[in-house]
Amino acid sequence: MKNNQYYSGIITIIGQSNTGKSTILNKIMGEKISITSHTLHTTQRNIFGIQTQENYQSIYIDTPGIQKIKKKYIKNIIDKKIDGIILNSNIIIFVVEHIKWNINDEIILNKIKKNTIPIILVINKIDLIKNKQLFLPHVNFLQKKICFKEIIFISAKNGENIKKLSDIIKNYLPPASHCFPKEKKTSYSKKFIFSEIIREKIIRNLNKELPYIIKVTIKNLIHQQEKKIIHAIIFVKNINQKKILIGKNGRIVKKIGILARKEIEKLFKIKVSLYLWIKIDFNK
Repeated sequence: MKNNQYYSGIITIIGQSNTGKSTILNKIMGEKISITSHTLHTTQRNIFGIQTQENYQSIYIDTPGIQKIKKKYIKNIIDKKIDGIILNSNIIIFVVEHIKWNINDEIILNKIKKNTIPIILVINKIDLIKNKQLFLPHVNFLQKKICFKEIIFISAKNGENIKKLSDIIKNYLPPASHCFPKEKKTSYSKKFIFSEIIREKIIRNLNKELPYIIKVTIKNLIHQQEKKIIHAIIFVKNINQKKILIGKNGRIVKKIGILARKEIEKLFKIKVSLYLWIKIDFNK
């Protein structure tokens, strides 16, 4: 490689819900970029992570999990969303879950294989495979689907083969100038990251009681010399959701605030005062 040659490209991480896409992105980046939970549809929008290693810049997009929807008009929206995501990609990481394969995986593969974009198949959660004898037949089954550029087996949770995946991606980055300064890790603002951390704590603590579509907005962000003061609004649909989120004597919302504050302080290495308000938005 010539010293003056730079490489850059967009890598789209795609797959059905709960296959570990967000965890993969966070592990590649070495820090939290996308929120995670065991709840479906945790990621609501495309999350960007930017990794610059010497002359290589990888721009990762963590997409919302894709599920088969029966209603035709919703399916059409999803089809367009998938097409739009992959259209400008240079590489696709297709994430599947250990030895599982179902109709949702088939739908996604049928969409992405129509393009000439290199597809790297990532088989995640290999630490959960109890019967290793089932693994090789499953890999042979997948290899017959299409000719993947690479097939790599990882455990995003344990970090196994994450560096190997990152190194493989470099081989498929096209020559291009870097779009972002080397110190930049995400295209999103601190306000967005703060709101996502709060939303994650809500999902993790109330995933069976509140819908995943809960929204969080940062109303004010005050920067002091050694401290950030964050005022956030959590929007719910009705009074029942508000009561659940508040909890008895305010216990739940207080817990969420403490957990979110501690994580923000850990990530950004600064003291934080976090204030949460819960509002009903009947238009949600």
